[in-house]
Amino acid sequence: MTDLRLPKRATGDPDDGDGDLRCIEFVELETEYLDGALPSTVRATADRHVAECHGCSVFLDQMRRAIVVTGASPREDVPSLILERLLGVFRELSSPAGGA
Repeated sequence: MTDLRLPKRATGDPDDGDGDLRCIEFVELETEYLDGALPSTVRATADRHVAECHGCSVFLDQMRRAIVVTGASPREDVPSLILERLLGVFRELSSPAGGA
C-alpha cells in the first residue's frame, strides 16, 4: 500500500502543502467519498490516492459491491425495541466521548 498523508486543511490544521492521503485516512473518508460529499480539493486528493493505491482501489470496489448487494436485499422492518437499542449504540459511538 502507498503511504500518503491527508492534507492538513482536511483535518482542520493549517495546510502544509503536501496534498497526500494515507490508506487509513482514505478508509475514514470512504463514506463521504462514495456519497460525493467531500470538498472538491479532498475529493481530488482521494481520487489520486485510489488511482495509485491498489489496496484502496480494491477496498472501494468491494464497498460499492456491498452497497449494490445490500440495496437489492428485501427490506425487513426492524422491531422498534431493537431499532432504539441500535440507534442508542450508534449515538454513543458517534459522541465525542463514545469513540474514545
